[in-house]
Amino acid sequence: MDGIVFSTQSEYRNSVRLAAFYDDVELTPLNIDNYKDKVRQELTIIRIIEGELTVVFEKNMLTLSDGQAVFINKDVSHSLELTDSSSCHIGMLVFHPSTVFEYSASPMYSGYGSPILGPGAPEYIQFFQKTVLGDAIVTEMEMIRAAIEGSEYGYELVIKGCLCILWNYLLKLLPKSSSRSHSGRNSNDINRVESALFYIDNHYTEQITLDDIADSISVSKSECCRCFNRVLNLTPIEYVMRYRVYAAAGYLQNPSSDIPSMASIATQVGFNNISYFNKIFKRWFGCTPTEFRKRALKR
Repeated sequence: MDGIVFSTQSEYRNSVRLAAFYDDVELTPLNIDNYKDKVRQELTIIRIIEGELTVVFEKNMLTLSDGQAVFINKDVSHSLELTDSSSCHIGMLVFHPSTVFEYSASPMYSGYGSPILGPGAPEYIQFFQKTVLGDAIVTEMEMIRAAIEGSEYGYELVIKGCLCILWNYLLKLLPKSSSRSHSGRNSNDINRVESALFYIDNHYTEQITLDDIADSISVSKSECCRCFNRVLNLTPIEYVMRYRVYAAAGYLQNPSSDIPSMASIATQVGFNNISYFNKIFKRWFGCTPTEFRKRALKR
């Protein structure tokens, strides 16, 4: 499979406006040397879509396979190497810290930037994509990818917003000693939301309600909403809507000529109204499903 570059590194460096780039690329023996001996001033998140990859640091190495991901801090020397597989499909997000924190003397940086960027910060943070926080990070990466690809007016604001949300999730992945965000209550919230997401994953094509989601984790509707808000900054129903349109996006990116109609796709992912489907899709992707489909075919 050919590498799909949504915004190249050269484009990133030549633009004062764009502070992030995203690569969706197939690593092979022919191009893997381009990803060796890197020391970036930017921050990097790599997610494994298919295959296996070894990230080599100065003092240790990390082997990642399907469903795993890693955040690599700035100024950390690292190389990407293929393991036993002949190729590895990855998604890679690179962004500069200034995109989130404009200057290091700000209170925002002291409170939220320094735990990851300051003295004693980790070289990398490994996480699994099929967890609450991992799934949330990957979702923000996809939102950034879509914003860069569309490059519509105001897309830089979308990128900055997504990166701020993503940063909050990274803070929650830090060891307890490194972040004040961890507490017994927060851990309980994550466990509840994890169970709720499992329920949604199995029932999103049905007409599920807030009552159904709350009942699935044995809490009241109000407590269910509070848990989701504390962990994901979304309501349960907002998460369901987002889940459905991302499922629809998977259908729309299928290059097959016999792709189902828009109405059929909407029904398959749980919408019973095509107009509402179009409205929610545009809210998350910044374009209509038809426009998204056209862009996907051009890639």
